[in-house]
Amino acid sequence: MKIALIGASGRVGQAILAEALERGHTVTAIARNAAKLTAAPPLKTVDADGADVAQTAAAVKGGDAVISAFNSGWTNPNIRADFAKGMEGIIAGVKQAGVKRILFLGGAGVSPRKVRGWSIIRRSTRPTRRVR
Repeated sequence: MKIALIGASGRVGQAILAEALERGHTVTAIARNAAKLTAAPPLKTVDADGADVAQTAAAVKGGDAVISAFNSGWTNPNIRADFAKGMEGIIAGVKQAGVKRILFLGGAGVSPRKVRGWSIIRRSTRPTRRVR
């Protein structure tokens, strides 16, 4: 599967990246500073800001799925507003690129009302298990 991973250089993103590569997926790792990542096939790195719709659309285009581990920065005094802005940019960019599957991780306290037209599940109601 071709996965576009937003927030790939962060703590959660790096764990997802390692798992996706271990499972044999082709990954486009997207980060505001992709130089923090080492590109080697099947990994491609891209500099992009999730809040920028055009950058996000270009970065995820052609992917089968998008995983977002986007975080506007834990020390950011405007974390809630910037996170909501980033989520809206990511959603619009993914829609523009025509990617049909997206998984969000995190939340930084954003309420579902902040992301218009999308339903956010706060926790899984199903038992989780590792699928290979």
